[in-house]
Amino acid sequence: MNTAQIVFDIKELRSKIIELARTVKTYDVWEGDDKTINYYLEIGKLKDIVNYSAYNQLGCVKYEIRLDKNKNKYLHSIWSAEDEYNNYEIAYELNY
Repeated sequence: MNTAQIVFDIKELRSKIIELARTVKTYDVWEGDDKTINYYLEIGKLKDIVNYSAYNQLGCVKYEIRLDKNKNKYLHSIWSAEDEYNNYEIAYELNY
């Protein structure tokens, strides 16, 4: 038996390796679509990305699926057009 087989025979190590080797999926959701961000929260796995595009450009948000303290999945905002716009305005005001 080779070393890799020995490692994969240990259940905890095998599951951790598979978790870390998994490719992150990206889902794109448009406002008004039949499938909402909640649908992708249910089917998505940890670290998957959900891009939400609203009719209003400042409503666009990029989420990452994470776990809370109780092991429940939730969407964590990692980027939003509104935040970027507000940060630009603040930087502009500081420079002028």
